[in-house]
Amino acid sequence: MKVNFVYVVVLGVFSVLFSGCAINLGGSSPVGIPMGSLYTQVTIPAHDLEVAADGTAKASKVGKSTCTNILGLIASGDCGTDAAMRSANISRVQSVDFEYLSILGIITKRTTVVRGE
Repeated sequence: MKVNFVYVVVLGVFSVLFSGCAINLGGSSPVGIPMGSLYTQVTIPAHDLEVAADGTAKASKVGKSTCTNILGLIASGDCGTDAAMRSANISRVQSVDFEYLSILGIITKRTTVVRGE
């Protein structure tokens, strides 16, 4: 009986650790955000933008804004599209991407990257 319990615990731990490519925290995004259990660093295009993208705008400027979360207890920052636009004085948006970084789920960062003029 004790051996079966150990197998179940080990199987459970491995299921959590190695399910990183199966975890998807995309919310309403059609692309989704693949999250690894140990480490994640991905960039995905933004959908459902707060601002209208202008296909004729050049990507001559890049603005970034970041939010940070530590242990799910402390979160700070402004990672909105408007904050990223203000950081580089962008008035016409060409594209918006989101960068996600997670280390063991302890520290997570979301950065909004706006390109435009």
